[in-house]
Amino acid sequence: LLCPMPEETVDPVVVSEDTNESKNENEDQTTNVSETENETESEPAADPSDVEAEVNAAPEETTSDTNETEDLETAENATVEENTKENAEQSLVSNEQSPFSMLTPDIVIRIFSLLDIPDLVQFQLVCQEWFAYCRCDTLWGALYDTTDWTLSPPPMELEEATWYDLYRLHYMKEMDQLNTEYYVEEEEDEMQVLYNLLQTNEAVTPQKLRSLLEMEDFVTSLQNGDDTVLTFLEMPSTIVAMMDLLFKEDHDLENLQNQRIVHIVVQTLVSGIITDVFIINPDLLDALFDQLDELDLRAPGAATKGGCVAKIISILFEKFTTQIISHLAGRDTFIPTLLFNIHDQNLMEILFKFVDCDLSHQWLCEAGLMTKLISLLHKDETLENQENAANVLVNILGLCQAWPQSVLINDMLNNEVITGSILAYMESAPMTAESIKLGLRVLIGILGLISDELEDPPVVVSLLASSINFFAGILQNSGDIDNPEPFVTTTGPIEKGFGFVRLGILELLVSLLYTGFPVVVEFMLEEAVFTVVLDLLFQYPWNNIIHNQISQLFSGLFCCNNPEVIQAVLVDSQLPERIAGAH
Repeated sequence: LLCPMPEETVDPVVVSEDTNESKNENEDQTTNVSETENETESEPAADPSDVEAEVNAAPEETTSDTNETEDLETAENATVEENTKENAEQSLVSNEQSPFSMLTPDIVIRIFSLLDIPDLVQFQLVCQEWFAYCRCDTLWGALYDTTDWTLSPPPMELEEATWYDLYRLHYMKEMDQLNTEYYVEEEEDEMQVLYNLLQTNEAVTPQKLRSLLEMEDFVTSLQNGDDTVLTFLEMPSTIVAMMDLLFKEDHDLENLQNQRIVHIVVQTLVSGIITDVFIINPDLLDALFDQLDELDLRAPGAATKGGCVAKIISILFEKFTTQIISHLAGRDTFIPTLLFNIHDQNLMEILFKFVDCDLSHQWLCEAGLMTKLISLLHKDETLENQENAANVLVNILGLCQAWPQSVLINDMLNNEVITGSILAYMESAPMTAESIKLGLRVLIGILGLISDELEDPPVVVSLLASSINFFAGILQNSGDIDNPEPFVTTTGPIEKGFGFVRLGILELLVSLLYTGFPVVVEFMLEEAVFTVVLDLLFQYPWNNIIHNQISQLFSGLFCCNNPEVIQAVLVDSQLPERIAGAH
């Protein structure tokens, strides 16, 4: 490399013109500085006698002109010396730091071609001249041609693109393809592991199912409808494991992962493919209702379990109504299990869904639903159970009004056990305000089922009419049953309020009278009910609520189309005289 270079050099295509011009300028400056130094050294020193002769021969000038000329010459000499020194230093530095300045461009390119690509990229940062060499088309064109590419060249959008740009774009394309193949291969490996796990002959346990549900690939495949995953979930053993996971393991409400798993399992069980498996395989239905029988919904955290089983049964009943009714008709434990968990609103919604479908009324009547509900109105039960039973009964009675000819309604109206049990519940000692109010709510609901098409009074009307003396006695003297505290109104103090028990009895009497059966009026006349309620009207002159109930009683009386009965009531109660006396 240190041998003298030939005079004719190869002009490289890739080296920029700016670089060559910069190099030529540096060489010219170095040559000028050298010539100046040589001229300075070759000049002989001036003789003092000659200088004195020239000074004496020169014309005399003013002192000011002489001073200005000397100052100008001094400044010019200083500038020349400074430039000469600076150029000399630059020439020295250039020679010391750029040994490649002695080489031709083709030799430099040959040297750079021996570098690997990382070093070649780093050499671009040394200086502008090296940057030009490291980006030259000759170098990168040779590299591009000798590289084993697996993909076709990328399209070049720029017209002035260099071989360096083409190499970089092609390299990036190759790397993207390699990364894609790596991740696809890794994903395929994970899916293969998942498929192998699903196709094993091992028993499906809740633990194994939980581990699968924690895998994102499994959940994603389930959402995408992967055939292998769906086939695994359609297996009866898998469905049983999902139910065990829902109902036999504790639900941690603070664990988001656990909540997510529960949600996925429920959504899977109510999906179309799984519900079809339930109907095809009756053993799975038995397993579901067995899970319901074993649930303890009063345990901590069991509320979510009630919601899960209620949703599954609800979806099954909506899609396969007759099949579910037929299956439940053969199970004696379903209705008792629902009533045992009467406090759970989710299960009661299932019961209301059954009642709201007239196809299930025959089965519910044969299963003794209403009788079993009435049995909960017993003072041996907790007050909470009594209130829950009354609320459920009232809701069921409201739903049944849409089917006046239903066997379930007929059973309620003509079953002596039902009406007699309610009256016994109210009259049994010790009589309490709560038991009487709950019984009144249920009786009023039953009376609301009576249609105008009935010619003969049902059993409930006859039994209530014969018990009017019990209700009239409470109206006259509620005693300790309903003893509201005194309070002060805008009209003055009231020592004893009317009370909700007697208000409920007034509502019952109005409902009973508006059934339109003469037997009711006969018993009311016999027990002097109209006289009793008229006394209450004047005893509580400012109670508009009871005034409304009493006015409805007399309106029903005047509409009975029996002048003798109306005349007898007016005479016994002295209604016109009392109204006149009040004014």
